[in-house]
Amino acid sequence: MTASASRTRRRRFASVGLLVAGVVMVVVVAAWLLFPALSIPSARLMGWQLHGFNGTGFDPTTAQTTDVVRVAVAVWPTEYPATDDSWLATPAVTYTPWSVTITLHTSDSYASLIAGKIFGLYDTGGWVDVHLSEPLGGRALFDGSTFPPTARPYP
Repeated sequence: MTASASRTRRRRFASVGLLVAGVVMVVVVAAWLLFPALSIPSARLMGWQLHGFNGTGFDPTTAQTTDVVRVAVAVWPTEYPATDDSWLATPAVTYTPWSVTITLHTSDSYASLIAGKIFGLYDTGGWVDVHLSEPLGGRALFDGSTFPPTARPYP
C-alpha cells in the first residue's frame, strides 16, 4: 500500500467519524428538546391526569379548539392551599404536528425550600390549568413526567 493510499484511507475514516459524531449530537439535542423530562431531575417531576371523571377532561370537539388543558396533579404539598400552585414551575410544553407533551415539575424555589426537610403531601392532589401557545387541534396528549411519555387520552 502506498503512502498516499494510506492517507486517503485515514481521511475517509476521519470523515465518517465526524459524521457519526454529528448524528449522535443531533439525536441527543432532539431528544432533550422533545422530552423535557430528560433534562429535569426525576425527583422534581410531577405526574398528571386529565381533569374530570376517569381522567377524560373534554370531548373530541373541544380538543380541536382548546388552548387550556386542565390537569389533576396526583399529590399536593400540605404547606400550600389547593388553590396555590406556586410550588410548580411553568409547565414545559412540547409541540409536534401529531402530539402535545406537557411536563410538570416543581419550581426551583420549592426544591430549595424542601431540601433537607420532609413535608407532607396530600394524596388528593389539586388542579392546574396549562395554557398552550396554540390550540390542541385534536393532537394526542402526553404526560412528559415519564420516559417515554405516558399517553393521556381525552376522548
